[in-house]
Amino acid sequence: MHVNYNKTNYILFEPKVKANVTYDISNQPTIILDGNTIERVHVVKYLGVFINEKLSWTEHINHLVSKVSRLSGILYRNKLFLPMNCKRNIYFALIHSNLTYCIEVYANVNKSSLHPLIIKCNRLLRSLQLKSRRTSLFELYSSFGTLPVDLLFDYHTIKFMHRNLHNSHIMPKTVQNWFLRGSSVHAHNTRHKEQFAIQSKFDPNSLFFYGPSMWSKLPTPLQNDSSLISFLRSYKELLTNKLLK
Repeated sequence: MHVNYNKTNYILFEPKVKANVTYDISNQPTIILDGNTIERVHVVKYLGVFINEKLSWTEHINHLVSKVSRLSGILYRNKLFLPMNCKRNIYFALIHSNLTYCIEVYANVNKSSLHPLIIKCNRLLRSLQLKSRRTSLFELYSSFGTLPVDLLFDYHTIKFMHRNLHNSHIMPKTVQNWFLRGSSVHAHNTRHKEQFAIQSKFDPNSLFFYGPSMWSKLPTPLQNDSSLISFLRSYKELLTNKLLK
């Protein structure tokens, strides 16, 4: 393998700041490979996701906001000439596919961080459906059979957890053993022994923690539904009903 030095750089991920501990990563030694200086960057695009040195996902969310804005401008000028099924297909092909890509990771942020993206999507859907600002979110998203970004995060994270619990044999081998079951933690014959065990050793912002935590809050009948199709139908209905509140 030959290194393309024009496309090679490095990034330093900052550790979380702890009390009475300071880190200085501003003065780092220059990295040189075969006489080529490797540039340090603060943000990198890796497999379609923008990652910054603080792992805050700010740049990736801003990137999605820009994408939605660009499409909104194009569609606004043509919204009266496109049939509704065409506009729906455009939304799912160009917007929804980008929103859901790696959403289990980048959308695990506070609601305020996602707010600009949610607002942009709301405006786009109103424009596509020729709806007024008073249109409820329930009507707006139900018309297209989708969900706001924050609820899409819940949907796809729980979908991932369901597959890992009920169909782990079809998951990549590296993923199959990510989550412990209750039976591996204790020998008690409880009804939850095959459910996920929440491990406090993991950071709350890690999928290893918030995945099992989110799953544990589901109604028991949903947890025990091994059919992915019926499970997702019921769970999506549960999430959609949140828009009525």
